[in-house]
Amino acid sequence: MHQTNLLKGISFIIIAELMFVSMAALIKLVSISVPNETIVFFRNFFVITILLPWVLHKGFANTIKTQCMHLHLLRSISGLGAMYCFFYALAHIPLAEASLLSMTAPFFMPIIAFFWLDETILTKVIAAIIIGFLGVALILKPGFGNFSPVTLIALASGALAAVAKTSVRRLSFTESVVSIVFYFAIFSTLISAIPFGWNWQPISFNALILLFILTAFGTAGQLLMTHAYTLSSSSQLGTISYIAVIFSGLYGWIFWHEVLENWFFAGTGLIVIAALLISHSRDSDKKELSIINAEIEEIAIPQIDNRLK
Repeated sequence: MHQTNLLKGISFIIIAELMFVSMAALIKLVSISVPNETIVFFRNFFVITILLPWVLHKGFANTIKTQCMHLHLLRSISGLGAMYCFFYALAHIPLAEASLLSMTAPFFMPIIAFFWLDETILTKVIAAIIIGFLGVALILKPGFGNFSPVTLIALASGALAAVAKTSVRRLSFTESVVSIVFYFAIFSTLISAIPFGWNWQPISFNALILLFILTAFGTAGQLLMTHAYTLSSSSQLGTISYIAVIFSGLYGWIFWHEVLENWFFAGTGLIVIAALLISHSRDSDKKELSIINAEIEEIAIPQIDNRLK
């Protein structure tokens, strides 16, 4: 049964990553004619339309109950910042490069958790962080003529995502999954409405359809990823998420004729090795450190934490 669940979990994660990369590819496509501010706003607004039946089913009064409004706001601001950075990077650098650099949250999370949640950083995790950032350095290519400042924006999306994910871990101690997702959707839509209004431009019906489809891809990916982590542990499934790099590379090559350099593949190898080290690190006193799932959306993390306690 365990082997069967593991195979199912791997299958769900592979499909989930395909959904996430498909969403990213559509963002890259639609960004040609639609400003970043508009994409971010509708990405969040459409989530509310998809989420609303679920909230009503769970009970609106129960959903809005919270003990940590400031943490909901912090999670929303950091998560929204990560979204802006990632979407901007998608429009300006190769798809695979933007996707991989945005998946560096696992290397920032232990540092944030150390200062915020008083979690111990194991020696093995420190080594993994160093290896991971060496891989990032190879991809960024600092000091070389083909260095692109936009890669730093993609890396910033990973750092901000780490803040958001750590906020969710803290919120999961007292908040329900419905409440966490609801407040993120509401705050993100309200905040992103401000730059959307400042930079208002007419949007075509076809672009609006693409924005809804990419939101549906992202939502489907979240649901599949969540279900995968109910079937097996994060240490067994986490690094499977890096298959997204393969999907991104194929999409970029087929649709945008993007060719990846050897530096990218060398850096990817180091990042995956670091991810493997982190995913198999264990806290000797408490629970398994489930920080490897870089691409998993925050909706799943409370459920993962409960499984590992």
